[in-house]
Amino acid sequence: MKQITLLKEKTEELLQNKSEKYVKVFFSFLEEVRKYFKKQSFFYINSLSNYPELKKTTDDDFLEKIKPLFEKIYNLGQKKQLEKLNENLKMYGYSDFVSKYDILIKNEEAIKYAENRAGEFIEGINQTTQKQISEIISNGIKESKDIHTIASEINNTFLNYGLFRATLIAQQETAMAYNHATRKMIDNFADDLDVEGWKRAVTQKDSSVRDSHRTNEAEGRIPKNQVFSTGHDNAPFGYFCRCDVIYSLVNPETGKLYDNEEYDFWGGYSDEQIEKFNENFGFLKKDFLDNLFIEGKDFIKKYNLTIEEAITLQSFSGNTYHSFNEGFFGKMDGNFTSGIKFFINALNKIENSSGTFFRGHKSYTKQEMDFLDKLQIGDIYENKHFFSSSEDKETGIDFMKKEKFGAVLFEINTKKAKKIKDISNISAENEFIFIPGQTFKVEKIDFFENDNKIYKKITLSDLN
Repeated sequence: MKQITLLKEKTEELLQNKSEKYVKVFFSFLEEVRKYFKKQSFFYINSLSNYPELKKTTDDDFLEKIKPLFEKIYNLGQKKQLEKLNENLKMYGYSDFVSKYDILIKNEEAIKYAENRAGEFIEGINQTTQKQISEIISNGIKESKDIHTIASEINNTFLNYGLFRATLIAQQETAMAYNHATRKMIDNFADDLDVEGWKRAVTQKDSSVRDSHRTNEAEGRIPKNQVFSTGHDNAPFGYFCRCDVIYSLVNPETGKLYDNEEYDFWGGYSDEQIEKFNENFGFLKKDFLDNLFIEGKDFIKKYNLTIEEAITLQSFSGNTYHSFNEGFFGKMDGNFTSGIKFFINALNKIENSSGTFFRGHKSYTKQEMDFLDKLQIGDIYENKHFFSSSEDKETGIDFMKKEKFGAVLFEINTKKAKKIKDISNISAENEFIFIPGQTFKVEKIDFFENDNKIYKKITLSDLN
């Protein structure tokens, strides 16, 4: 892949002397991937571990010696830009697409821009001065320098500028380079997926904002390739502008990637497009992609699921399932709230199913297990978290055996189950989901033997 090729080219160039520059490039890359793009970290690491020259430089002693240096580099420059990019795409687009383009690629685009164009909007300077400024800005990005360091270098080079003007130039030129790199990434996403893409301007909303820039913000979301009212395609909208542009791949009005009938969300994907997606985003588990884009496409189309709803619903039967429930017990941070929202929205679109379902119920705490032990016939049981169930009793028993604090087998007679078999990671289990807040009446309590152990079974029915 492109990013692996680029990394190898850089390391081949720098491995000879194990320079500080090499350390910055490699370790900032590897650590940023680990922290921000967890889904593809193993993909990168496994690829890199097969590169002999690189592998022999990454023994434990070497890593320990390098760690303090990396921490300094990381704190100086990269963190803020990455957090901003990652958060923007989480909020306004499909964040998993970020994983195709890592921080090294983004820095490369920013460096190219700075080398060729930094300083071109500064009035009253000649070509030689512009070249000097572009070298300072591009080297600052290469070496992860902070704004104050870059400003000091500009001030020391051009003594008549003064620190205030030098700082404004450093902020503006660095922002322009990174904004260009971000736009380049979004263009690549849109090209890969054959979508138009959207954007909106965001101002600082204070008295210093220019009226024309407020007009840009008032336009709201517009197609990615349309210019704003000021005539600009991207931020900044003039020199010393502090505005930003937020991008989205998904149509903000429909919540869909594709608007026309031919490409009615993932359900309209052709085999060639699915194959292309697998090629570009192969770091996702194959069974995840197969279920979501092939086996699940009719299900997604039937219930008109958005991208986020489809991803969270399909992920439920994987590791994300436990995270949703932890969120209800206050163990997740605020970033998980949107995932729960999409998940509930998806379930509400699916019709209810009637029948008898079995659940090997996990107790999240010892207190909950104690509560279940005290339940009696006629008591009311409220489901306080998401749980999965199956029409197959043996499947419920198998899950019950794995629980930490002990478990019970629920036999549930209901008209309110949500069938997700056709999109589930574990579709062979004929999976059904129950939404938090449902109430049941305890109809029967008995015991049964399995593998020489005695287990409790609680029979529930809808309260009304």
